[in-house]
Amino acid sequence: MLPYDLFAILLYNERRGDLRIRYGVGHREEVVRDLALTLGQGITGTAAARGEPVLVGDVRNDRGI
Repeated sequence: MLPYDLFAILLYNERRGDLRIRYGVGHREEVVRDLALTLGQGITGTAAARGEPVLVGDVRNDRGI
């Protein structure tokens, strides 16, 4: 088990063609409701587009993939 303050599970919505939060912990309600990522956008969108995990040493220093 990994400790966390923020957590979210995003699922791909075929109709809209984006990733949306389906379950979130610690996020503001409007973030859970309104966040939409395209495939390839950011670390999460890149992992979804590739269909595999993306290893990032420190997400605070990530400049994009």
